[in-house]
Amino acid sequence: MERNSRTSVWIIIAALAGLIIGCLGGLLFGSVIGLGLGRISQPAPPDPIPAPAPPAEPETPRQGGLLITQVAPDSPAEAAGIQAGDIVVALDGISLMENRLPELIRDYEPNDSVTLTLLRRGRQIDVRVSLGTHPEQPELPWIGIFYRELPG
Repeated sequence: MERNSRTSVWIIIAALAGLIIGCLGGLLFGSVIGLGLGRISQPAPPDPIPAPAPPAEPETPRQGGLLITQVAPDSPAEAAGIQAGDIVVALDGISLMENRLPELIRDYEPNDSVTLTLLRRGRQIDVRVSLGTHPEQPELPWIGIFYRELPG
């Protein structure tokens, strides 16, 4: 009986050790693969990260704009403090109601500075952004935001 209980204890210890080693290996392998894939891919995910809901009654009336759903890591937008949930309403004083951001931004060069007018939690703020280079098209300027258009 003594021999069977010792054997059972060693089997349990071996199973636990195998489980721990397997989990650590999966964590390490998954992190390395995830890090590599994250550096390769930059486009917006098919299901954007849900942004915080805008306030029900903002202090400044809202008429359209771009709801930022995600800010790219290490992007000019992240460096400027832009957040998911912010609403872009103007670029250098030009309303985004009549104009589309991609067409406006093409008038600039990488390293140019622009001012984005945002609505954040119902308050209007201006944020200065130094444009970067687009990760896939280096000749184009890049802000580093993913957004959806709000009806105007």
